[in-house]
Amino acid sequence: ARKVARWIRHPADFGSSVLDRVYTPGQIRVLESVARYPQTVVHSGHGVGKTSSAADIVLWWISTRKPAVVITTAPTWRQVDTLLWNEIRTRKLAAGRRLRGIPYPTKKCRMEISSNHYAIGLSTDEPQSFQGFHGANILVVLDEAGGVVSQVWEQVDGVAVSDPETCKILAIGNPVDPTGPFYESYLSESWNSIHLSCWDHPNVVHKDPKLYPGMVTLDWLLRKKREWGETSPIYISRCCGLFPTKRTDSVIDLAWYDHSANR
Repeated sequence: ARKVARWIRHPADFGSSVLDRVYTPGQIRVLESVARYPQTVVHSGHGVGKTSSAADIVLWWISTRKPAVVITTAPTWRQVDTLLWNEIRTRKLAAGRRLRGIPYPTKKCRMEISSNHYAIGLSTDEPQSFQGFHGANILVVLDEAGGVVSQVWEQVDGVAVSDPETCKILAIGNPVDPTGPFYESYLSESWNSIHLSCWDHPNVVHKDPKLYPGMVTLDWLLRKKREWGETSPIYISRCCGLFPTKRTDSVIDLAWYDHSANR
């Protein structure tokens, strides 16, 4: 009982104890932010473990609360199925009986314990499908959030209208576009914003790709730095985890507009 009480407040402890996970400092920041804040937005580079952290958060939520509902989405069904839910299935299979009462997904993107206790993956093709989800202990996860259309963001905002302690939103993605709801949430004081740069990852800092296998490496970063250039919007977004000041297809740099408006 004491362990469960602690796990409710500290998802990183749940992940290490139940899922046998070893987290980077950046991943711990994401996990603890979801427990502490009603809305968390994560803008990061490639290969830092943001989607795997989101999978752990899904399992943490439905394991430590009853009833509980988790709604996940991404710009396309392929991303819902092959990215976040592939991680969820992998975690559940590895944990086995340690996740007592949590069934393996019988459908590709649905894990159901009861009629009011489940996790489900939805694509953004039909924004109206996000209507009707209300109640206590609701978690919404927007994976690759920069590509999620504004209508879905509006529907998600209508879902999480209850107690901020029992309704949470997590939006994660690469900051490729300095416009739209993902960028606006990064600027908003209503969201706890977390920045994860590839350059801060332990594999890169300690020049050892074996510390966290499968995550970003210094070799990849240096190659992309040479290929794209330090001032490229692609490098700024995908390696540094920052919103570029202009889109790759834009003529006018957003920073120029800001300076002009200020004058």
